[in-house]
Amino acid sequence: MEPPPPPPPPPPPALRLAPNATLHYLPVPKTGSEATRRFLNRFKEVFYHIGTHKMNVGLPRIEGPWDEAKSVRVATWRDPVERFLSTLHALLESGPGGHPNDRPYNDILPRPFNRTMDALVADRAAMRKLAAGAGSGHFLPQHRFLLSRDRCLTVHFLVDFRHLQTALPALASWLGLTVRHTGWIAKPFERVNDVKRGEHEYKIAEQTRILLLDSYEGDYALHDEAILGDFRACRPHRELVHVRVCTPWCEPRPVASSPS
Repeated sequence: MEPPPPPPPPPPPALRLAPNATLHYLPVPKTGSEATRRFLNRFKEVFYHIGTHKMNVGLPRIEGPWDEAKSVRVATWRDPVERFLSTLHALLESGPGGHPNDRPYNDILPRPFNRTMDALVADRAAMRKLAAGAGSGHFLPQHRFLLSRDRCLTVHFLVDFRHLQTALPALASWLGLTVRHTGWIAKPFERVNDVKRGEHEYKIAEQTRILLLDSYEGDYALHDEAILGDFRACRPHRELVHVRVCTPWCEPRPVASSPS
C-alpha cells in the first residue's frame, strides 16, 4: 500500500493591513537599514523612499492605530551609544576618500583619523556638527526620524536592532505580507556589514559614555518617555517578540509659568 500523500502546506496568514495599505519602512542610519531594505523588497505591500536618509527626517505624525492606517510605518531602534560608535567605525573604515556625501566630515574627522575616540567625543563643537547632520546625516539622532516636526511619533512598529534578524521576518509573517516571487519564500534575512555576527561591542571610557549620553539626550528622552514612560506609547505585543507596537503620542510640552 502506498503511503498517504503529505498534507498540503498551511495557507499563508491573511493580510492584516487595511485594504490598499502599504508597509512604509523608515530607514534610520546604522540600524540595519540596508539589510532590512533587501529583505522587505520581496513583499508586494512594502514601500520605502529611494534617496538620502535625510529625506525621512520629520515625517508627518501617525494619526491612529496601525490597523487603520493607509501607510503603516516600521523602523528599528538601536542603543544610541552603540549606534554612534558603529557609525564612526564604518565611516573611518570607508577608505581615504570616503563617499562624496561624507566629505563634510573631513573637517571633523580628518583622514587619516589621528584623534582618540575620547578626544573626539570631548570636542563638543565637533559633536554638535555631527548630531546636526553633517555629511550624509548618519550621525543624526534617532528621534529626528521617529518624531515629526511637531514632536509626535512617526512610526507604528519599532523593531529591536539586537534581534532584527529574527524579529523583522516574524513581523512580516504576522502581518501576512505577500511575497512577490515564490523563490524568495525561504530566503533568509541576511545581515550586512556586521562586525561580529550582529553584535557590536566597543569598550569606551566611562566619561566618554557620559558625554555620548549627553549628545544623544533626545534619543534617550524619547525612549524613556514614549517606550518606558507612564504612557508607554510603544508597547510590547504578546505575539511579536522584540517588536513594539506604537500608538499616537506627542512629546509633552513644557507648561509656561504664569506671570507673578
